[in-house]
Amino acid sequence: MADDQREALKEILRGYGRQDATMLSNLQQVENWQAIAVQEQNRRATRIVEALDEATLSAIADGSFDMAAACRDVLEELRATSKRRPGR
Repeated sequence: MADDQREALKEILRGYGRQDATMLSNLQQVENWQAIAVQEQNRRATRIVEALDEATLSAIADGSFDMAAACRDVLEELRATSKRRPGR
């Protein structure tokens, strides 16, 4: 984790602590932060599929459409586009 990310996380925790020090104290007792973070990543990933039509959702579910490959393709397109823009 980069220093700026660590500081941003601490700032969030400071806000929690200012509101309720007991709650912050309870958070330090949580042992499964990695599992919680993975669960949140999965929850966020599922939000994108809510925007998909049924045919696309079915294609992903049956393996005939590779969502990870589509994400890679779009990232490459975006990177290529940003390199062509003046001032970048």
